[in-house]
Amino acid sequence: ESSLGGRLLSSDDPHEAKIISLRLNELNKERQEIEARVLQEATEQVESRGKDLPPFLLLSQEGWHPGVIGIVAGRLKDRYHRPVGVVAIDDEGVGKGSGRSVSGVDLGTAIHGARQSGLLTAGGGHAMAAGFTVSADALSQFEAFMIERVAQQMKESDYTPKLMVEGILTPAGASKDFIQVLSQLAPFGMGNPTPRFVFPNVKVINASIVGNDHIRCLIQGEDGKSLAAIAFRSVETPLGDVLLSKQRTLLHLAGTLRVDSWQGRETVKLTIEDGANV
Repeated sequence: ESSLGGRLLSSDDPHEAKIISLRLNELNKERQEIEARVLQEATEQVESRGKDLPPFLLLSQEGWHPGVIGIVAGRLKDRYHRPVGVVAIDDEGVGKGSGRSVSGVDLGTAIHGARQSGLLTAGGGHAMAAGFTVSADALSQFEAFMIERVAQQMKESDYTPKLMVEGILTPAGASKDFIQVLSQLAPFGMGNPTPRFVFPNVKVINASIVGNDHIRCLIQGEDGKSLAAIAFRSVETPLGDVLLSKQRTLLHLAGTLRVDSWQGRETVKLTIEDGANV
């Protein structure tokens, strides 16, 4: 059903467009459920290894859907602050893998080395992401190879997450005019990341869970001015626990800004990425 998106965009029949939209929504919900299940099972594998984790995490299981392993690898990389490979093994013992890396570790070169060493039947990528095919029988050898390669590139300090920020803002200063000025620095992406700011000494008010695992709230500055904010996939995380706390303690929050358009109204919103108690 990969053609549904194109059919929706090209359709001039309102009835057909509605039917396609409903089907796409169903498929998206199915994908989200599959992704959540694989992420949970992969996380359980990591947690079962204790606190002394290796420099490279390789998670594998039969029955995982290969269409979500890249997303799951990215989620785990962000959580554990090290390169991660996730492998979906089929009925014939062939694993389709996807990897995501952290800054300073060239994952693509390591995967290329594993292929040259005969540990992979296929593989390639770039510094931050890679894909590969591996026999289930070779997983242990491949994991050992990757741990050794990654360990050569990572320092102890690399396991501590770092968040680069452009400066300090207040909720009152996060205006549409300010974002318009920032947009002149676009396009954003690799080598030119979206500007990130710290909002110091703010209170979180009206925090609530939206969707399955997102948190929506307002952050309020010392002058009483507030800013709409959301923290994606933050429920049952340390950040989420702080945002949902009823104690109303002062926080330093960091994230990126955007203008959200809804029903003709434009609102500045903060996407919260991290936070700390004052």
